[in-house]
Amino acid sequence: KFLEKSTNMVGADLYPHAFGFIMYDAANKELFAHNSYLGIPEDVKQKSIPFPNSIIGHVALSGKPYYAPNVLKDPYYFKGMDAVLSELAVPLKVNNDVIGVIDVASPEADVFSQRDINFLTTLAGNIAAVMERASLYETLRVQAESLAEQVAQQTNELKLERDRLFAILESAGEGILLTDTQAHIMYANPAMEQQSGYSREELRLQDPRILGSDRVPDAI
Repeated sequence: KFLEKSTNMVGADLYPHAFGFIMYDAANKELFAHNSYLGIPEDVKQKSIPFPNSIIGHVALSGKPYYAPNVLKDPYYFKGMDAVLSELAVPLKVNNDVIGVIDVASPEADVFSQRDINFLTTLAGNIAAVMERASLYETLRVQAESLAEQVAQQTNELKLERDRLFAILESAGEGILLTDTQAHIMYANPAMEQQSGYSREELRLQDPRILGSDRVPDAI
C-alpha cells in the first residue's frame, strides 16, 4: 500500500511515462516489477527481469544509481517496454542491503539530469526508512506472537502440573497441610479434614498449632 501510494503521488506528476519499484528477491536473485508500477503492461509485471543483463539488475548488484541517456547504446539495457530511450534507476536499500530499485523511463533521449538522480536518491532513502521501520515492527510482532505462544504453553504445562499435584493431594489417605512462610495454613486435604475435625475453611490461615486443640484426637 505504501509503495502504491508513493508511485501514484510521484509518478503521475513527475514521471508519467514510466515510474515504479522493482523488488529484489536476494534468495532467488530475481527482480520483479511491483504491481503498482506505472507505465508497463500487466504481462510484463509477471516476468522476471534478467540478472545481471539489465540496467535494473546492474543497479541491484552495484548498489549505485545508473543513468542511461540513450538505452539503445547502453550495454546493460534490457527492453521491458516499448518507446523508451532514456532510463534512470536508483537502489532502494534497507540496512545497506538492496531490496529493490526505483526505475524511471522516458521516450525522449537524455531527458533526465543530476537533479533527477538526487531527487530519486533522496526519495529512495525516505522510502527505505519507512520500510525499515515497518520491517522492525513486523519482526517485533512476530517475536511477540512467539513469546505469547511460549508463555501460553508454559502456563498450560504449569496448570497440568498443578492439577496433577492437586489430584495427588486430594486423594491421599494421609492428612496433609500446606502453609506459607509465616506458618499460616493455606491448604488442607480431605483426609486432614476428616482426621482433625476441622473443615478446610476453618483451618485456612490458622496456625498449625490449632491441631493441638481439644477438638483434635491425641493420636492425630
